[in-house]
Amino acid sequence: MGIIGARDNDIGMVGVAPKCKIITVKVLGSDGTGDLNGITKALKYAIKVKPNIINMSLGTSENNPVIHELIKKLYELNIPIISAAGNDGKKDSVNYPAAYPETICVTAYDKNGKPAKFN
Repeated sequence: MGIIGARDNDIGMVGVAPKCKIITVKVLGSDGTGDLNGITKALKYAIKVKPNIINMSLGTSENNPVIHELIKKLYELNIPIISAAGNDGKKDSVNYPAAYPETICVTAYDKNGKPAKFN
């Protein structure tokens, strides 16, 4: 379910949106790897079902025009896409799809409010 949609089970925290519906579309394997075909299929599915928001905790250094066109379609449908900046540790580096202007890029910070070293 995830932290945001965590329901009150009387033993822990409650998420900020405990009544939300979350649809999970898995595109990465258990080892964290995947391919652009899986991402493409997931984005096409999202266009079909029109979710309220999309989270993509994945990234690639490859700018893929097919994926970018699908993201543009979702953007035109007014569906926000939150995307991970990446964990390659290079200065001023943002992976795709977070590098597309139609997405909202997010990254991690350390306990001191500075970008995490792996960002």
